[in-house]
Amino acid sequence: MPLFVLLAMLLAAQMVRADLADVRNEPNLEKRSEKALENANIAVDEARKAYKSADLAGFGSRLREVEESAELSYQSLQDTGKAARRSPKFFKRAEMKMHAVAKRLEALGADVSFEDRAVVEAARKKLSDLEDKIVHEILTKKH
Repeated sequence: MPLFVLLAMLLAAQMVRADLADVRNEPNLEKRSEKALENANIAVDEARKAYKSADLAGFGSRLREVEESAELSYQSLQDTGKAARRSPKFFKRAEMKMHAVAKRLEALGADVSFEDRAVVEAARKKLSDLEDKIVHEILTKKH
């Protein structure tokens, strides 16, 4: 039985990488940013399911996927070369979606045990920091 559990965890890790790989293959950087945040939202749902089924390895990998998806979204927006202040449309969308995912992570943190809360809080903090960077870029001029 433990071998079966190990194989299931490895398969789940491969599926996580495949989802993000599909997102990374999107040639349009703005769409890539949006797809990455959609993937982050799905990963929060999957993290909750993994936690409820006592799959702590899957829980941790899904939370890492949330962080990686948010970072990919932010980096994709940076790679567009557009100034957030002059073309805020996709930056504002990303900021709002990151905020929504961060709120969902906050709710997830309230539902997990105290020992597992630190992992959720680290992911929420990462999203909050990226959200703050986007807002800062929208509101400030570059010198």
